[in-house]
Amino acid sequence: MHPNTSKADLPSTHNISTYVHDSFIELLNTLKTRILATTAGHISTTTNLWSVDQTKATFMGLTAHWIKKNINSGAWTMCSKVIAFKGISGAHSRQNLG
Repeated sequence: MHPNTSKADLPSTHNISTYVHDSFIELLNTLKTRILATTAGHISTTTNLWSVDQTKATFMGLTAHWIKKNINSGAWTMCSKVIAFKGISGAHSRQNLG
């Protein structure tokens, strides 16, 4: 049994790209608002580069770290979120990292 879906019923690559981009921007704005509303101080970032041995694919990730202060109890909680992730071509050199 095959579904009765035609190509016209499917979203275009443009619509999907726009949706993913807009969703990402919304997520970043929400995260920024939450961090600024609850942080007990500064925001730190870390970066990591790694390669997958089998495929030789190289990636770079950027993570934000902050301490969230509970408004009611005053308790502190360490928080981290990946805020960027990118495939890198070639070696982990400054020329490739731009």
